[in-house]
Amino acid sequence: MPKAKSKSVGAQPVKRKKNFSSSELEVLLLEVTRRKKTLFSSLSAGCTNTNKKEAWEAVWRAVDAVSGEGRSIEEVRKKWFDLKSETKRHIAKHRRETQRTGGGAANTMPKSDLDQRIGAIIGETALSGVPSTESLDTDATRSSPPCAAAIPV
Repeated sequence: MPKAKSKSVGAQPVKRKKNFSSSELEVLLLEVTRRKKTLFSSLSAGCTNTNKKEAWEAVWRAVDAVSGEGRSIEEVRKKWFDLKSETKRHIAKHRRETQRTGGGAANTMPKSDLDQRIGAIIGETALSGVPSTESLDTDATRSSPPCAAAIPV
């Protein structure tokens, strides 16, 4: 059986950093919200990889300004992606619990403020996926025929 890898470098054990504080999380959410369009848009002529790197650096600088831990850009990005993943998991669990059958009251906790804020940043499609055509009433959602503006009158 292989040995588990140790987190020590030489004779010095690696010291674990503190968890993100509430002020760091607040700044992270604020800065990601401000730069959401740049951070999460697809690459194009208007949004390059350099723009995205600069946006993440700005987020990192803002988080690092309130942090006493000296966090790296990679740590800040990882924290965002971990928060996003955790929020998706919480909201999916909440949705499953509220849609269960079997009678009785649903035993779910309401969504936390953090989950709601992150959900607002990443959008409903990222949380619940693209709805199937069977679940949509296309006549009710469409006020004019598709491409109505492109049809000559």
